[in-house]
Amino acid sequence: MSSHFNESVVKFSETTLSRYSKFSVFLVLEPPSVLCNSLFVFYLIKDRNLRLAIHHHAILALLIVSLLTNLIEIPRILHYLRTGSVGTHSSISCLLWQWLDYLFYGQANLLMLWASFERHILVFHGYLVSTSRGRLLIHYLPLLFIVFYLIFFYIIVIFFHSCEKQFDFTSPLCGQPCFTQYPVISLYDLFAHSWLPTFFITLFSVALVIRVINRKRPVARQDIPWRKHRRMILQLLSISTLYFSCMGPYTLIQVIDSLIGLPSTAAYIKNVYLFYVYWLLTLLLPYVCIGCLPEVTNKIRRQVKNWNNRENMIMPTSLT
Repeated sequence: MSSHFNESVVKFSETTLSRYSKFSVFLVLEPPSVLCNSLFVFYLIKDRNLRLAIHHHAILALLIVSLLTNLIEIPRILHYLRTGSVGTHSSISCLLWQWLDYLFYGQANLLMLWASFERHILVFHGYLVSTSRGRLLIHYLPLLFIVFYLIFFYIIVIFFHSCEKQFDFTSPLCGQPCFTQYPVISLYDLFAHSWLPTFFITLFSVALVIRVINRKRPVARQDIPWRKHRRMILQLLSISTLYFSCMGPYTLIQVIDSLIGLPSTAAYIKNVYLFYVYWLLTLLLPYVCIGCLPEVTNKIRRQVKNWNNRENMIMPTSLT
């Protein structure tokens, strides 16, 4: 994931036991996570009502990023944790891994940031997206900007930046991208795509709860369909709680490390364990969505129930 870590600390601290403990956790979580993730993406796209509901779009984009991470990056990480080496020892493979990792990490942060901000618009200022022009300007264009801006940003800084590209095949991501050696670009990447999103995701989520409590008081009560928005609010709070639980400690320790440095114990925890929290987040996200996307979960349950009923109807006939 997007990180600026001390590779010598990783090599010195990483042990076979620490690698295999993370390998075991990821290996257990990945198959059901990929299955759930695929089903959520499939039904959110297939079902017309779910597809047209704009409050699902940011979460759908986040689930797509999560699915791509679990399908592309997690197998690479599992191979590294099992063997202590990257799978393919080539420059282009390392560049692609670095680009995809930084891209998915940045998109997940900014999409989650936009989802937490957009909930305020959808709940309290729904009239802004009540027209086609409003939905285009306020809803669709920000999502498209996040996706394409990060694609081109990381293409430029990873593939075309005029820095000396060196790879370490015994480190995750083959080491750091060379652009992280330049303080201006590196700090911009950290601030814009990691630190500020984590801070504002927390701020917007807490502010949403406070605004809902204040608006539901009898004195401030307005004509807002709270039952309609209840699921939308709970959906955001469930995912943002998972996000902050995983990314909050890592972001905080990153900031401290950049400002004043870390003692050896904290550096060990950061580089050996917290470095992997984004991948853990993408594996846990589909499990959280089981509870916060009941529209999709209920459709999956009905489909499974229909399959079971068909099997029960066919079996007695075949036996007869």
